[in-house]
Amino acid sequence: MNKNRKIVAFICAMAMILSVFTGFTVVNAEEPTRGFVFDNIQQSKDGKTITMDIKYQGYELGLSSFTIYADVPSVVTAIKTTPKFAGAVDDYSNGVYALTYAGSSNATTENSVVANLELTLAAELTEDVQIELKDETAASAMNADESDYEYDDTVSGGGIAKANVTLKAATTPVETPTPTSKPVSKPVVLPDMDIRTGDVPETTDDLYVAVVIKTKDGNDAEYGKDYVAELTLPNGDVKELTEDDLNNILNGYFDLVEGAEDMTWDDVISGLTFNALSDGLSFNAQLVNGSEVISGGDVEVTFEPEKPEKAPAITLETKVANKKATKVSVGKVMTLTAKTDKVVEDAVYEYVISDSDKAYLEPITATVTDDVLTVKFEGKKTKSNIKITVNYLDADDVVLATKSVTVSVVKEETGTSGSGSSSSDSSSGNSNGSIAHGGVVSNNNSKVAFVDIDTVPWAEDSILALVDKGVINGRSDSIFDPNGTVTRAEFAKMVVLAFGLTGGSGVDEFSDVENTDWFASYVARGYYNGVISGYDDGTFRPNGLISRQEMAAMIARAVKAANKTLPETVAAVTFEDADQIADWAMDAVTTLQKGGVINGMTETTYAPLENATRAQAAVIIYRAMTNAK
Repeated sequence: MNKNRKIVAFICAMAMILSVFTGFTVVNAEEPTRGFVFDNIQQSKDGKTITMDIKYQGYELGLSSFTIYADVPSVVTAIKTTPKFAGAVDDYSNGVYALTYAGSSNATTENSVVANLELTLAAELTEDVQIELKDETAASAMNADESDYEYDDTVSGGGIAKANVTLKAATTPVETPTPTSKPVSKPVVLPDMDIRTGDVPETTDDLYVAVVIKTKDGNDAEYGKDYVAELTLPNGDVKELTEDDLNNILNGYFDLVEGAEDMTWDDVISGLTFNALSDGLSFNAQLVNGSEVISGGDVEVTFEPEKPEKAPAITLETKVANKKATKVSVGKVMTLTAKTDKVVEDAVYEYVISDSDKAYLEPITATVTDDVLTVKFEGKKTKSNIKITVNYLDADDVVLATKSVTVSVVKEETGTSGSGSSSSDSSSGNSNGSIAHGGVVSNNNSKVAFVDIDTVPWAEDSILALVDKGVINGRSDSIFDPNGTVTRAEFAKMVVLAFGLTGGSGVDEFSDVENTDWFASYVARGYYNGVISGYDDGTFRPNGLISRQEMAAMIARAVKAANKTLPETVAAVTFEDADQIADWAMDAVTTLQKGGVINGMTETTYAPLENATRAQAAVIIYRAMTNAK
């Protein structure tokens, strides 16, 4: 398969992850066993800014000195350097970039990053350009006892491979939403557009399908808005595709789509289906091998989709003394009523209020009569912004409709204050309900209705327990995002809340944390209790993604700060990648492993430098809270 095309597809697949930058092609001509590589290349949406990392490779003990020289194309007008080695000096002039460092002993950096570079371009790239290391590039590293040099390498001497990076001029992929519901429409398949399994040639390295989908006004159709696609997998399952999935499939990069790794072109041609969401769409496709059109292109399919059935909606109302109100006095009763505009057979209501909020607004009774849910609450203690959510679920616990209201408990009677419920709508997803139409609502009704945690059954109990304790929140009422990443600020908050850490009144210790930041108080408490130490340059890097070894270190310190210990309950494990664990994190990883808090990513590896997911963070925090004595 053509290497450049494959890398383009991979970067396109990353576009939904990046919020500021869009992907483009990166090619390292040679992977040196020792030396320097270019990594994490990203391009801004306007195409005029490129960021990248320079990393060292093959120097296990770090570097004592280096000189990096690189030829840079003239389209680059300026380079801003953030060095990771203290005292490193940079220069960019006459098309040559230089970065030098001279130390007295070996030094290491996080993730082996030498420097972050930000390149300013005169204009968006219209052709490929290359940045290449020059022969003068050199690196030195001392041996373990620093009595002599272990390595003294140069490009010209062959010790450092002449790495380069090619920045490919490419069309910026358009980020489009993933559909939240399956459309009701007549499907369009590739054979409808005169592309059939018998058309596939013997050699498929440069084979791809070009699809043109137009609206009835002649504009390009938008994925998720005008149409969606699905793919029948070899095991018979039907996979709803994201736009990136579809792009990878059409370009032949089946290994980048989960479940499609072993598919062939014949499988795709017979199993790919398009579904229209807008009226009057036209579909046209060609099967192309290199520059040769093999089939398709002459048949255009146009049809009108069937209209999906209207989903139910919920109307919410809160009253005090039979008058609309969103405030209730301590000792008084507020009545919430919920009604659906479309009754679904065997559907149930579910109301959700957090356990912590029940101490302020206590549910008294809940009934369903004539398809109307009525819940009575008593004000117990003053508190603002108490959220109550009502879900309407079908027999399979799929959320058909949901609506929320925010209320308050106040000291004095408020009469008719407020004009009704302030609410928000969303739809779709799985939930756990226990409230039947026409019956009495049970008390098991405060379970959070995340629709995506069934994908991580090993973490579900931990997630729900921490949500109930107020340690962690979902991305929304129904989405937890278990496989999403965790920033250092987010994890600081989780740890501080989980172990009830107090103290700390300011964040002057870190240059990148302001007292007005939402996370400032958590960082202050973490620093005060010795959980957070920050970086040598005086930063905390709140938006940086937390690594697995950083997570272990912070949790171990939090256990100690809470005056607790982790008893050894599990036999010690020697991870094969233990040499990648930083010295400052080794004791924490060992303690948490023996205490039954952490496992490896496999039976033999820990992956200390990988970023932790939200599900992993929840499990590890909950285990630490539970196991610590």
